[in-house]
Amino acid sequence: MEEEAIMIRGNHENLLFRAIEDHNFLSSLNQKYGHGHEIAISELPSDFIKILRQLPEKKIIKSPDSIDILLCHGSPRSIDEYVYPDASEETVENIMGVNKFVAYGHTHYQNLKETKNKQLLFNPGSIGQPRE
Repeated sequence: MEEEAIMIRGNHENLLFRAIEDHNFLSSLNQKYGHGHEIAISELPSDFIKILRQLPEKKIIKSPDSIDILLCHGSPRSIDEYVYPDASEETVENIMGVNKFVAYGHTHYQNLKETKNKQLLFNPGSIGQPRE
């Protein structure tokens, strides 16, 4: 927050919100992912949870060169959509739509794809859980 980082909502924020409301769901998350969601529920202040709930699913930022970059978690279509490095050119074109640049995460795989229309889809990878 102090760094004024650009933030968007991802799939685990959505899982956290559901876990806050449903203890059985939290138990299933603990089994699948470990206790990170449970720790977040017990340690994150309610005002920060409120901030997380208000995060957009996607956001357009302007680069210093005034180029629009769409930030999203899974894809412009869905937080939960997986776009792997081996995605077909047709899939990438469908994901891109009218966007010139799309930055995404979700799969945690570093990736850069360019369409025949010179659109760029890129995933910077992950600091905390890289897939290598």
